[in-house]
Amino acid sequence: MIEVKQFLWKITLLSFLICSLGAAGVSFGLIKANTESGTKCRLFITDSQARNRSLLNYNVSTCQLSLASIIIATMCLALLTFIELVKVVSRRTEPLALPVRIGQILYLIVAIVSLFITTFVVSAGWAKTCETYSNLKEESDFTISSFSCTGYQYGGQGLPHGGELITSATFSGIGILLVLISMLTFVLQQYREIVHANYQYQEINEESL
Repeated sequence: MIEVKQFLWKITLLSFLICSLGAAGVSFGLIKANTESGTKCRLFITDSQARNRSLLNYNVSTCQLSLASIIIATMCLALLTFIELVKVVSRRTEPLALPVRIGQILYLIVAIVSLFITTFVVSAGWAKTCETYSNLKEESDFTISSFSCTGYQYGGQGLPHGGELITSATFSGIGILLVLISMLTFVLQQYREIVHANYQYQEINEESL
């Protein structure tokens, strides 16, 4: 019965990690597509930048930061998912060594921080851009009528797609919540495994006396 409960805890943790990985993957795909792999950026556009018609690209480093962060988060979650999958398939019941447990917690923390960076940069950056163009629309035409906060730019298929950027930030935010739940599940699972291992150890000692 105890082994069944431990197996269910592992399945639960694996499920949350898979969902976290999926959320990070969706966010990564949307950011990559709408920034052309971090080479084209329209986040945090200021009034002066929007008025400068000679500028063809804006604040590339912010898009590269968001892309790098989501890649790190995806890699961490992929590794953790693989580890948990191996544990489920192998039906491992004994608790992990302390360095391994600490390592997994650190990977979860890195994933959370990376997802937070991506969520903040994309959401705040696109909100700033939308605010800038919305203010300029009230002053003059300035060909800003083709700007869209929720669709393609230039009245056609121009990137970025505002709705997809908003979706990417939403999914990375959801990923944060899922990773936090995964961390809590992992801690509780390890606690139960340690308690069970200590109980078995005491039983063996009592039988040997």
